[in-house]
Amino acid sequence: MDFEKDYYADLGVLPDVSKEVIRAVYLALAKRFHPDTGGEHADLEKFKTINAAYEILYDENSRKKYDEGRAEHQQSSYNQDVDDEEDLFDDELVDDWEFAVEYYPELEEMRRQVSAISSTLSVVFQSTVLSTKSFGSATKIKEEIVEHFVERYFGKNAEVKAFALIALNEGRRDVAKELNKAVLVFGDALNPKTIIPKIAKKFGFEVAEAKPHRGKTDKYTEYKGYQIAQNFRNMYEIFENWERVDGGNQFTTIEGAKSHIEHMLFKMSSEY
Repeated sequence: MDFEKDYYADLGVLPDVSKEVIRAVYLALAKRFHPDTGGEHADLEKFKTINAAYEILYDENSRKKYDEGRAEHQQSSYNQDVDDEEDLFDDELVDDWEFAVEYYPELEEMRRQVSAISSTLSVVFQSTVLSTKSFGSATKIKEEIVEHFVERYFGKNAEVKAFALIALNEGRRDVAKELNKAVLVFGDALNPKTIIPKIAKKFGFEVAEAKPHRGKTDKYTEYKGYQIAQNFRNMYEIFENWERVDGGNQFTTIEGAKSHIEHMLFKMSSEY
């Protein structure tokens, strides 16, 4: 057991995840990188790294020993190689997930949103919702998972977190990895007003001002009495009389937001 290694980062999971989530992520990653099943993704060294992390973290005793030997609240290294841009699935979850989506169609849109940030995190989201049967509170689970993920790799500074989310949502893992390195190297001395523009320039990454819309904006669509507005991340939020619906649930497409509105209207009609 190597206390200097970040086994959680090797699997792309957070330190507070359950055994069920660790297993789900491991199975998905193992299938992707296994020399016999990974195809173009096959990578023996990555497969060995994933196995080593799983052996430590899945066993309760070894995981406890590892956690006790690590620095408390240690910042993690963002593993770009594991957390690529393609969807990741655990075959054991597929049937149950597809069944759940039949009755809660908004779940798949949430999974896609999480997957845009982290492919491994999408498996974490699926596994958490299914294992806890928290279908009605999936939005809260999604927000908590994303928030914990961003803080784990990029700290608690609001400007840094916003920049990280923009980079991840736009598939710029290279920018996110550079930002993570800056957080690890500079720590609390990191000045976002200095570092963020330099990273953006270094990688040719242009972003809009990291400030959400407040109230009415030109970028909105009316749909069945609701407003669908685009925020600074180019995500879509639903408003009713310009009050956010469902705690600010975000969608990658207008169609996804409209589908969610249809689902809300159906649920409300079913209650009468």
